[in-house]
Amino acid sequence: QVACHPGLNQRELRACCESEQIAVEASSPLGNGQVLKNNVLTGIAQRHGKTTAQICLRWAIQNGMVAIPKTVSPERIRQNADVLDFELSAEELCEIDRIPYCGGLGIDPDEVTVYG
Repeated sequence: QVACHPGLNQRELRACCESEQIAVEASSPLGNGQVLKNNVLTGIAQRHGKTTAQICLRWAIQNGMVAIPKTVSPERIRQNADVLDFELSAEELCEIDRIPYCGGLGIDPDEVTVYG
C-alpha cells in the first residue's frame, strides 16, 4: 500500500512492483479529496458524465492498482463502485499522468529530506 493518486502517480514504484508481481494498493486514491478540484480531472469527468472521484478510481484501475477510497456516505459508496462502465482513453491517461503534485498530505514525498 502506497500513497498514489493523480498528481502523485508513483510510476517508477509501480513499475518496480509490477516487475516483481506485487499488487499495488493505492492509499488515498482521491488524494485526501484535494485532487477532486483539479481542472484536468474535472474536465475529463464532465466529458464522461462521471464524478471526478470516479475518474481517479478508473485511472487507478486502468493502471492495474487496487483502489479503496474511504467514505461513509452511501451515495459516494455507490458512485465509487460505478466505474466499470467506461474507460479512459490513452490520451486521457497521459493527461492525468502529467498532473503535477497535488493532493495528499501536502508533502511531495520526493521532496522530503530525511535527517538521521
